[in-house]
Amino acid sequence: MERITCAGSTFVTGGLIAAAVIDYAHILAQQGEFDVIELPTRRTDGSAGRARLLVGPTTQIASETVQLASDELTDLPLVDELRERAARLRRPQRPAVDPGRHAEDVEPWFDL
Repeated sequence: MERITCAGSTFVTGGLIAAAVIDYAHILAQQGEFDVIELPTRRTDGSAGRARLLVGPTTQIASETVQLASDELTDLPLVDELRERAARLRRPQRPAVDPGRHAEDVEPWFDL
């Protein structure tokens, strides 16, 4: 399990989930974008909970390994989704190009 600290709050979640959250937060920060993530947590009384995080360039987030008597939290669909979101942001984006237009066909937007 991992304890995540974010925006002055701490909560415990699964190791794979925490790694995916940290990786996604890192790529969001690099791209200057924000997103909201909802993930499962383990409360101090051992019950299940949920946390919502706003992550992006200004988010300070950290995780540390903790040993708990409860079972490891897993949410493989969430981990896969966060990994896919991060991968999409890592892919270079091509500008949209209209194949039927050329530079000389475009009217200037300024006056000379």
